[in-house]
Amino acid sequence: VTDEKVTIIDYKTGRPPPDRKAPDVGDYQLALYGALIGQIYPGRAIETLLLYTRGPLIIEVGEGDRERALNDLAEA
Repeated sequence: VTDEKVTIIDYKTGRPPPDRKAPDVGDYQLALYGALIGQIYPGRAIETLLLYTRGPLIIEVGEGDRERALNDLAEA
């Protein structure tokens, strides 16, 4: 947490990294985490990352991805 940004990293230790970037449960998790943390730290950028330790591979789940995930959840 800085004055400008909050970074959230979700560690995936038991799963292999995906072959391609497609929405999965991690995207939905980070969308919810980002929405909640954004309420705690208003006015700060929210950065969300999935870290697959078996890769290792880091995938950024950007704001647009989080918004789509939240919309999917709202429609479900």
